Amino acid sequence: MTTHTYTISSQPYYDCNNECYKNILTINNKPKELSTIVKKIDMPLLSPFTQSTSCCPVPNCVYALFKVHNNCELMTPDDIPELFNFLINNNYKIDTAITKMMNNSEVKMTNKLVCFITSL
Repeated sequence: MTTHTYTISSQPYYDCNNECYKNILTINNKPKELSTIVKKIDMPLLSPFTQSTSCCPVPNCVYALFKVHNNCELMTPDDIPELFNFLINNNYKIDTAITKMMNNSEVKMTNKLVCFITSL
C-alpha cells in the first residue's frame, strides 16, 4: 500500500466578494479522498504591483481547503481544529516529525507551513 505526504500551508488571499484580505489554508496536491473539501481556485493578485516573472513566478491557481460543513467557504487558520478532526476521521496522520523538522530548518517554504499529513 502506497502512502502519500501532503503539505498544508497558510497563505494570503484577496477575497473579491468581501473586498478583504485573509489567510486561507491550501494543500500542495489534491488527494482523491479529500475531494469534498479540496478545490482548485484562482488566486487573485494581492497587489497590482505583483508581477509574475520566470525567476519569481506567482501561482494563479492553488488547491484550497473548504470548510467541512460549508463547502462554499474557504478554511482559514481558525478552522485548523475542524480540519485536523476531519483528517483524522478520514485516515490521515498529522506528521509531527516532518513538520517539526521543517519548522526547525533554515530552509523555509514560501507560504507559512501548517503541517505535513500522510495518508494511511
